[in-house]
Amino acid sequence: MAQRTIHYLLGELLLRRCPVRDRKRFLLGCILPDAYSDLSQRALTHFTNRSVPGYMYFDFDAFRERFGEKLTADDLYLGYYMHLVEDNFYRVFFRERVGVAIDNQKPEQVRRLHLDYTLLNTCIVERYGLRNEVLRPADFEKEALAAVAQFDLDGFLAEFDGDFTRRAEGETRYLTEAVLEEFLALYYEPCLRELRTVLRGGRGLVARDMAWTKP
Repeated sequence: MAQRTIHYLLGELLLRRCPVRDRKRFLLGCILPDAYSDLSQRALTHFTNRSVPGYMYFDFDAFRERFGEKLTADDLYLGYYMHLVEDNFYRVFFRERVGVAIDNQKPEQVRRLHLDYTLLNTCIVERYGLRNEVLRPADFEKEALAAVAQFDLDGFLAEFDGDFTRRAEGETRYLTEAVLEEFLALYYEPCLRELRTVLRGGRGLVARDMAWTKP
């Protein structure tokens, strides 16, 4: 899955061409699926669907069925929806472009990918002039989204804030600046079309059509 700062960047870029009523709630929604309390909750926050033999996808259609009315009424839910769409694009892109399926059972692969994330954060923040606008809703526990899984919103947002200042040394291996720019060039416009379609109350992409071969 894409790192949280890539989701935040995409959210910011989408807002530059398609403003919403509450940008801060939208931007929080764009990163919220990654605020799971531990890895056991990630499949829940991402609405992971493995019903197709040999495939998996993040089921934003299931999210729409559960929270459909909120998509056009509350930008937090709209941002969450877009995160799931983006992650489907990213999974397919990363495997085809980089040629690597990161295996969570291989700690060295995971460590290197996370180092790439940290290294790339500096580039993302500086190149696009990002600043952290995310605020924690005081009553998040009362949100319908809070029932999806166990979130650690406070810890997650503290770590996210560090993405804007934390520095690391080294060179990226998997997720380079060139790979990021290629991803944005390929999928920014499809994401923008989906966002506009949803805001009009329409149905665009189909989650199952975006399935990839599961490890």
